[in-house]
Amino acid sequence: MDRPLVDADYVFITDDDVICIGQVLAMYSKTGGANFKNEWVSSTTNISAVTKIAVQVFEYSHGCHSTSKPTKTAILSVHQFAHLPSSNVLTLLLSKPRNINDTGLDLSENDIALFRRLDTNDGRAAIKEA
Repeated sequence: MDRPLVDADYVFITDDDVICIGQVLAMYSKTGGANFKNEWVSSTTNISAVTKIAVQVFEYSHGCHSTSKPTKTAILSVHQFAHLPSSNVLTLLLSKPRNINDTGLDLSENDIALFRRLDTNDGRAAIKEA
């Protein structure tokens, strides 16, 4: 990771074996105490130090657009949120999404190209093996 991962960053994630975009809402890391409690952390340079990450899920729709109301929650017309292990975080987006609004967001051309590489059969197989 070239820079720390911080709250409000956008990342590629896997959620039920689907490649999605997640906006980081919170990250948690275990403390070194006797009871090993999870504590909120504002940033990390090592994703494996994070035990759980809370994200809003955006699902690829078409072109460079990803929707804020994924298939799983579209019938209710609500946003989807997930509390994932850090192993479901694939990488930071290369640049901040554009046109962020209630319907979703638009990815840069470089991020769309990265998404397409991750979302191939070979890409998903490599992610499962990792």
